[in-house]
Amino acid sequence: MRGVVTSISVSDVRHFLHNGAAHWRKRDQISQNLSSDPLFDKSQRTFATRKELYIQVHRWSFKETNLALSIIDVKGLPQAVGLHNVAFEPVLRLQASPELLSKYGALVASKGILGCYLQTELGHGTKVGHLETTATYIPETREFEIHSPTLSSTKWWIGALGKTATHGVVQAKLILPGGKDTGPHLFFVQLRCLVIGGIGPKALAGYPTTDNGFARFDHLSYGGMLYIRSGMVTGAGWLIGKVRRRGEIGPDGLERQIITYLSLNVRLIPVISHAYVFVELGHALTRGFNTLARDLSSGDTSQLAEMHMMTSGLKVLVSTTGVGAGRMYADYVPAVTYEGENYVLDGQVLRAALKSFLSVVAAGAPTTTAAALSPTSYYLRLLLVKNLLPPELSPASWKQPATTILLLEWRAALLVHESAQTIGQPDTLATQRVSRAVTEAFVAARVGEMIQGVGNTLKPREADVVKKVYLLYLLTTVKSALGTFRSRDPTRELRLAVAALCGELLPEAIGLTDAFGFSDWELDSALGVYDGRAFEALWKKVQEEPLNQMEVTEAYEFVYLAIQFREFR
Repeated sequence: MRGVVTSISVSDVRHFLHNGAAHWRKRDQISQNLSSDPLFDKSQRTFATRKELYIQVHRWSFKETNLALSIIDVKGLPQAVGLHNVAFEPVLRLQASPELLSKYGALVASKGILGCYLQTELGHGTKVGHLETTATYIPETREFEIHSPTLSSTKWWIGALGKTATHGVVQAKLILPGGKDTGPHLFFVQLRCLVIGGIGPKALAGYPTTDNGFARFDHLSYGGMLYIRSGMVTGAGWLIGKVRRRGEIGPDGLERQIITYLSLNVRLIPVISHAYVFVELGHALTRGFNTLARDLSSGDTSQLAEMHMMTSGLKVLVSTTGVGAGRMYADYVPAVTYEGENYVLDGQVLRAALKSFLSVVAAGAPTTTAAALSPTSYYLRLLLVKNLLPPELSPASWKQPATTILLLEWRAALLVHESAQTIGQPDTLATQRVSRAVTEAFVAARVGEMIQGVGNTLKPREADVVKKVYLLYLLTTVKSALGTFRSRDPTRELRLAVAALCGELLPEAIGLTDAFGFSDWELDSALGVYDGRAFEALWKKVQEEPLNQMEVTEAYEFVYLAIQFREFR
């Protein structure tokens, strides 16, 4: 192919992105093994049934399994057991008692049991406090009775629950003697003896091998979302980094890189910059989460609120940025909803930002210094300096990372200040604007640190190129945010008028849509049934899922036969 020859050491930068040469070599070795294994032949993947995609057999060690699963996820083949690694085992290790860990820890680590994390319900998801599943403590037997009192309390969309997981961590409201509701708690539960099944294929055939399922608890008795969000940042980086070159044939008979066309490189090169930033930011978040985990184990919760705000804002940022096209779209678009619905998380970021703002500027509040501000609220220091003005801009200033970082911090400070003046006036778009601004100000400051530190890892030439990649991220972020740099939003009154009119029309919405005259057969939607009984329609539909027609899926039979074969040999 014809194109510009890179001047950097690709291997050096690759090792930088993959946390070292050793990790890359191991990953590359497993990737080659996967690509040559007929089990993972992609040529017929499009034609395979969901059942065929679900059943896969391998003989990897524990470490090889974890690395292979990360490779498969990156390559667009999410696995049924992937949620064991990211949603079940970390929560169990952080929250379980020493007694529980001593009994089940080794089994969990070796995948002697497979687990899932049961939070989302048919009727509720992001608002954990509104979950309906109950865990009633029975003093006489010292047991907890897990129960799904309503159809809407059915655990739903739980990865690996359908036909894979043997155990699960269940979010349920703890009910103490006397009926006292103490709010959501985590419970370790053995599964497969309950009302459990798969929810069937997902929209656009996305996540075909991720075994999403449902569960209802009938008075069952028996004796961590931050981690997942932090992992989503790195995952989004690898997802949007899937860039390849294609193009028309040139006069020399070679194919020209499509990325060399001006109309495309101004759109594609910034995608690369986002991928680099998200990958490195994800690495930093993982280190931060490990520190938080150690603090929590010793009873220190001082950083929990900061990590919650940080991961909430970043989850929204990376999931809205990372949605791609084609099969990538179908596989990634659920990220906008799972691990916290984005609109709800935007609201949580806004509330945290306003709380920080009020602590800084409220009358009578203790004097606050910039050093006392947390990383997610450091931009508020700009409001502490009298007569501090935004930086003067010139063509040369755009080559200075500090300029764009300060601009993004100014934008966040001004939007939070404006939002504080209108507390109590619901404005969804303003919530999104503020949340995005606060998150991007935080990321910009981290990118500044990346630029300062990259020279400690890479050689001068490679470091210089990666610094330019990071600077491009900052510049494109400012460019996309130009409409929110005004100190006063001129469209706010218009949005409020739209919201008010929508409120007036809300009582008429059912009549207006019924007037279209579509029958249930025409709509063919469980959520859009005429009688409004959507949960019942969904429940009826999943009973027709082919995987639910047998209690033990063939996948376990294959595993059993493989074990017997090895022992026989």
